[in-house]
Amino acid sequence: LREGGIKTIHFVCPSIWAWRGERVHKIARSADHVLCLFPFEPEILHQAGVAATYVGHPLADAIPLQPPRAESRAALGLAEGDTVVALLPGSRRSEIDYIAPPMLHAAQLMRQARPELKFILPVAPGLRELLQR
Repeated sequence: LREGGIKTIHFVCPSIWAWRGERVHKIARSADHVLCLFPFEPEILHQAGVAATYVGHPLADAIPLQPPRAESRAALGLAEGDTVVALLPGSRRSEIDYIAPPMLHAAQLMRQARPELKFILPVAPGLRELLQR
């Protein structure tokens, strides 16, 4: 688009600050401006010569900072006194392939040592079958 003279704005900055710093140069070539979800991202982009503005997350005001604990536990079938362990292997296929097996094995060992533990494992859409293997 830019080669055709069309100005571009990229919404949601790739996680250059977490994984691949070299991506900032690709962003500089493909976008005239980046709208950022996190307040620290514009500075990183500015250092690479990329125009950027912090706009925040569009759902930030729609989701309570403190979810209703009793409602959340009830929705998950958890009693107030239950000790809960969240298993969070990631949402990408590669993360699940590498992280889920040892994580599930560790959960089995924990369950053997402490049978009262309750485990929850949120699953991204389309990945349930992958985890059930």
